[in-house]
Amino acid sequence: MMFLRDVGLCALWAGIVTANQSCGSPDVHVDVAIIGGGSGGIHAAIQLKDAGASVLVVEKKDRIGGHAETYVNPETGVSANVGVVVFENRDIVHQYFDRLGVPYSVSIPNFGGGPSATYDFSTGVKVPPATPAQAQQQQKAVQDAVQAYSENVLSKYPWIDDGFLVPNPIPDELYMPFGELAHKYNFTALMPSMWSYNWYAGNITTLPSLYGIKNFGPGLLNSSATGFVRPKSGVTTSLYDAAAKDLGSSVLLSSTVHSVDRQSRSGGVTLVVSQPNKPPQKIYAKKLLVAIPPTLTNVGKYDLSKNEQNLFSKFNALAYFAGVCHVPGFNASLHNFGINTPFNQPIAPGNNGSLQHRRHHH
Repeated sequence: MMFLRDVGLCALWAGIVTANQSCGSPDVHVDVAIIGGGSGGIHAAIQLKDAGASVLVVEKKDRIGGHAETYVNPETGVSANVGVVVFENRDIVHQYFDRLGVPYSVSIPNFGGGPSATYDFSTGVKVPPATPAQAQQQQKAVQDAVQAYSENVLSKYPWIDDGFLVPNPIPDELYMPFGELAHKYNFTALMPSMWSYNWYAGNITTLPSLYGIKNFGPGLLNSSATGFVRPKSGVTTSLYDAAAKDLGSSVLLSSTVHSVDRQSRSGGVTLVVSQPNKPPQKIYAKKLLVAIPPTLTNVGKYDLSKNEQNLFSKFNALAYFAGVCHVPGFNASLHNFGINTPFNQPIAPGNNGSLQHRRHHH
């Protein structure tokens, strides 16, 4: 399960003039070419379109939506969402759903079904449930931690949900390991919730505090208490179905980017892109938005400068797999719990979160 923290537009653009596709030619002329049809790329495409720009989204998969997928049981017709399941309860999310005409509701998710148990998946040891007294004590500790985190951390970095618009000079504590920051400001009781909402961000104690705070900003903190946004239909991908219909031919699916040239053409960029069983085509754009993780694996074929290569070589994209399987007789929710790890973070590689039964009714 993955929680979408931000669908905000992370690109700056100005002076864009609409240009039409060339008739009778495989070449395409647009204002903005967007590489990546995930949440960020599609939100940017809708926003740019509404601002009067012509856009073209280049997506390597055969669908848009990135990590948001919906599996439909062929026997029952019941859908199950995997990857991104719910969205933060923020104005920008409400506006996005309204723009695409997708009805939504706000609620605390209730995942799973059947009996619930907690294990350390790496050892197979069952973790006994907390006693009422322990649960009450833990709840009080979390409430105190939320207050400390809000007052001592989030209040100092109100920009954290809007991007990495870090101040200059960067405060020393943003370089600090996140575990040390938690001890400094007394919000350690909140750390298990932080990793549970961010599968898998790596060892939460050693993350630079900038990334730790970014992974649990005001939007996510508020949503964890007040509820998350999700389509009323229960089908997460309905948001992207609506976006695909809205964008129409402005999306190239199953596409491979062979090259990106930002140097030889003044005032623009040239992409060479191909789709299965079609000849490569050139895309001429005035602006380029890269809406995929800027790792060398993803962007190594682009015309990177030495500084860009040095910078992007330091990035990595940690991820996990989400899927659906059929286990006869399984009727429970099993939660992974690291017995011997800081803040009980599950050991990876392995099942990072939980295995949940989905009730399927005809």
